[in-house]
Amino acid sequence: MENLYEYFHNSYKTYPNNYYVFDQKYWTYNEVNQYIKAMTVKIKNNGIGVNDKVILYMENSIEYIISYFAILYLGATVVPITTSSTIENINDIVEDCKPALLLTSSSIFSNIKNTELAKKNNVQSISIKEIDSTVCVESQQCRTGQLAMIIYTSGTTSKPKGVMLTHKNLITNTDSILDYLCLDHSDSILATLPFTYSYGNSILLTHTKASGLLYIFRATYPQEILNILKRENITGFSTVGSHLNIMLKQGNFTAESFGKLRYITLAGEQTVKSNLIKLNNMNKDLKIYVMYGQTEASARLTYLEPSMLEQKLGSVGKPIKGVTLKIVDEEGIEVEHDENGEIIVKGDNIMSGYLNMPDETEKVLKDRWLYTGDIGYKDSDGYIYIIRRKNDIIKYLGYRISPVEIENYINMHDNILESAVVECRKEENVKIAAVIVLKNEKLDINDLSQILRRKLPSYKIPSILYTVDKLPKTSNGKIKRSELKEMLKQSFL
Repeated sequence: MENLYEYFHNSYKTYPNNYYVFDQKYWTYNEVNQYIKAMTVKIKNNGIGVNDKVILYMENSIEYIISYFAILYLGATVVPITTSSTIENINDIVEDCKPALLLTSSSIFSNIKNTELAKKNNVQSISIKEIDSTVCVESQQCRTGQLAMIIYTSGTTSKPKGVMLTHKNLITNTDSILDYLCLDHSDSILATLPFTYSYGNSILLTHTKASGLLYIFRATYPQEILNILKRENITGFSTVGSHLNIMLKQGNFTAESFGKLRYITLAGEQTVKSNLIKLNNMNKDLKIYVMYGQTEASARLTYLEPSMLEQKLGSVGKPIKGVTLKIVDEEGIEVEHDENGEIIVKGDNIMSGYLNMPDETEKVLKDRWLYTGDIGYKDSDGYIYIIRRKNDIIKYLGYRISPVEIENYINMHDNILESAVVECRKEENVKIAAVIVLKNEKLDINDLSQILRRKLPSYKIPSILYTVDKLPKTSNGKIKRSELKEMLKQSFL
């Protein structure tokens, strides 16, 4: 296989009546194929060809899927941008990648049509009603080493970097994910994660290649998601750890809630361990896949076999097929098992580099090894455990403190939906602060303090507890810790 478009093409040929679902309308692969061919005409008429960059600035929708595969069909490069991006963010990306075309939905276009962004660039709106599905154009041949996507990282502490991913990168990773999920044409998934990020993009690709059914719903409330899972007989659901933590605390989960759900995949930020056990005990037939990955790795690096969930609780499993993984010290030398170090990985799924950032690329790609910036360890059985981000460490009173450890204990409180622990620093004045989202309005401080005193040494207990309605996050669920630090510094120091 040379081009990601072939995933769709092969599924359309084999299962033309399988479908995507959006806004309660069923779009068969056969119908979508006609729209993809017509969409290529619209894009090609804008002078777009092989290697040109096309920005997709739109929400999850049938138009996104059609535009995505049409761009790949022409041999051009997809540059997805989340709809939560500010105009400043978009301008930075446009300046960096210099796209030949920016495609967006009609609703978004109406909001930006009078901005400098629209005036200075070729920006066009896409609506399924306006696509003439009776016309088509021949596809372009491209090599697996050709650029397929540029996905901009979340940029929690700095400006986003454009991760360059080839067709080979994404094909390799998609095939490896399918190898352990064992999906086929009878599987269906509820897609709530943005297609514009690597996790959501992997869902689109895996289920398209498997000829599965993709339900696109903009569901946000836990009970709404549960209702959809049961009503539509969904077999798969993918989410991030922090979202699942909230769902389990807010949603009315029972053994019957899952309907025909066969599996759940979890990646992104860690899930509270007690919630994993709770979920596992609700339905022993439900397969829970805990996974780890990075945009720079096309999405996935490791997964934990569901049968090992309780035995290896807290682990992200072992490397997926085609990935080699090591834990190394600061000199790049592999450490012994149970010893902390940086996780480095190698495989055909690893990016070719950051767009226009040779120095940044050189920092993380060394002799084909990707230095992930994640600190973890490997146990004697080869299972990987993530401790923290390399740069997230809190230095306090001579100690090096992991915020994740403290967050895990805070999140055990029944009235806390989620939390983020950060260093609050101004010159030499340093405090540990916990920013908390409550389930209800009141928090028993003494109750929380007792939990923390039982579990943590005194130097790890936050001296600042601050409640907010929600934590600032990127579109793929990562907490913006730098934003929290600045907010707390202004309030407490």
